[in-house]
Amino acid sequence: MDLVDSKKDVPEGANVIDGRIEVAMYIGAIIRYTIRSGEQVIYVDAGDPEHSGIYQEGSLVKLILKKEIHMFKVPSS
Repeated sequence: MDLVDSKKDVPEGANVIDGRIEVAMYIGAIIRYTIRSGEQVIYVDAGDPEHSGIYQEGSLVKLILKKEIHMFKVPSS
């Protein structure tokens, strides 16, 4: 999965989720992003953020998914 700026062009046919960074929090050597896409909240852990880029809270981003992924639904409380 790749996290890119919302203005970046993506390959045609790519699986893309548009969202906004709500929280960017360092956890050791990674940065955990909380991304809101419509009613959904997505958590993304990005390793080596110094080289991949750091997104600020409020940034619009695109989440480019691989062709095959595994997603887990969090039970509602």
